[in-house]
Amino acid sequence: YSARTSLSPKALEQSLFDLFEEEFGRPLSSSELASLQEWTSRYDNAVLVRALKEASMYKKLNFAYIQRILSEWQKKGLIGPEDKGGNG
Repeated sequence: YSARTSLSPKALEQSLFDLFEEEFGRPLSSSELASLQEWTSRYDNAVLVRALKEASMYKKLNFAYIQRILSEWQKKGLIGPEDKGGNG
């Protein structure tokens, strides 16, 4: 994903949507797109990619499972409630 670091935030967000669709093997539904849009406002893209990879690893490609991963990481203190990261 290092090649994507030079992309604008909007392009990074679009590539994240593309990554989710590629991993799911289908276009995302409108409710899935809304969830992903909400997550991108709350979490850094790298966090979302890690959650997607974990869900994929366990063959649990659904948004409810990914939401549980994010919630568990928050409970364990691995990510903050607004882990948006930024540049520093």
